[in-house]
Amino acid sequence: MKTSEKFPALLFGIYIVYYAGQALQSGYESLFLSQNGLQPSQIGTVTFVVTIGTILLQTYLGSVSDRMKIKNGAICILYIGSIIFALLLTKFQSSYLPTMIFLTLFMGFFSPIVPLSDDFSIRYLNSNKKYDYGSVRMGGTIGYAAMMLVSGYILNDSYHTIFLLVAITLATGLVMFLFIPGISGEEAADHGVNSKKKSFLQSFRLIAGNHTYFILVAMSVLLSVGESLYNSYYSIYYLTIGGNSRMLGIMQFVCAISEVPCLFVAGRVVQKIGTRKTLAISALFSFFRWVLLYLTTNPVASIYIGLLHGVGFAWSNYCIVSYISKCLPDDVRASGQVMKITISLIFSRAVFGYLGGILYEVLGAKSLLLISALLAGFVAVFTWIWSKHEVISKHINSL
Repeated sequence: MKTSEKFPALLFGIYIVYYAGQALQSGYESLFLSQNGLQPSQIGTVTFVVTIGTILLQTYLGSVSDRMKIKNGAICILYIGSIIFALLLTKFQSSYLPTMIFLTLFMGFFSPIVPLSDDFSIRYLNSNKKYDYGSVRMGGTIGYAAMMLVSGYILNDSYHTIFLLVAITLATGLVMFLFIPGISGEEAADHGVNSKKKSFLQSFRLIAGNHTYFILVAMSVLLSVGESLYNSYYSIYYLTIGGNSRMLGIMQFVCAISEVPCLFVAGRVVQKIGTRKTLAISALFSFFRWVLLYLTTNPVASIYIGLLHGVGFAWSNYCIVSYISKCLPDDVRASGQVMKITISLIFSRAVFGYLGGILYEVLGAKSLLLISALLAGFVAVFTWIWSKHEVISKHINSL
């Protein structure tokens, strides 16, 4: 398919509205559940069930997408499913079991929109030499940050309507998607079914035998535990120390916008000091972030501490994703990235999300911040020692 050299404003707008909806879902889902009467341990159970259900459902929907000739159709189905279950969450939100079921189904349709939209954007912009995927993906950062800035004023400490607002953003994105020209999946279909099955088995063997890959995945899981516990429970704790929905929105805005300058310089930092040292520094920033949040009970100070999110999250994600691309063969990189996300979801959200709810009730919210700090500190020390090992290995090989 041929695309013009004009800026893909429609795709840019789709990313804005999708990530605006994601900001509402990720930023206020725990408060939505809490305001509907769920205890932290019940929220942990919901997190576990929703994560497992999301992994299974999005894997199935991904295979359905692979078999569809027109990629737009698969994405539109995901949008429609997300809208339906978001509206059901708005209508049936007072009962524990229906909430868990509808939230699982919602996330099963909502979560795969990102990778399928990314794949669609890359295909769509394949012949556009002036603008690339990064040009439209920046719309997601803008949409997420902007929604976090205004969401507190819109919600005004009432979280019952967040999924109605999410449904509105999704409906807007769906309408915009209908005006995008269709893209077929003929390129992928040319490989044939048998080659796909064989490729999967070969990919698994190659990935399973790569020790560096699994070290990186382990580091990714340990760092993502902190972000998962923060997203699931800190907002509840924040209200107990004097914060409100407006301040929470501003804090999330600060966290999101702090990623932008960090992503601009991440590549240069990696080139100068190496991936492993950059990852160690990133983990150290996460360590200080969780420690400072653990020590303070000032809701305003928590907002400023959110500035550490950029280095802690953006750099670590950049390092791990880019390093996996280097340490795995070309034909298994995509499979490796998907496997990393799946493992991270299972451990950081399902396992620690469930345990987090229990620890919150037994030991208090501060215990979660302390656990996150200890894990990030371990990653910082381990990866710094690992970077020294890399230098020693290079020196020995040069002799």
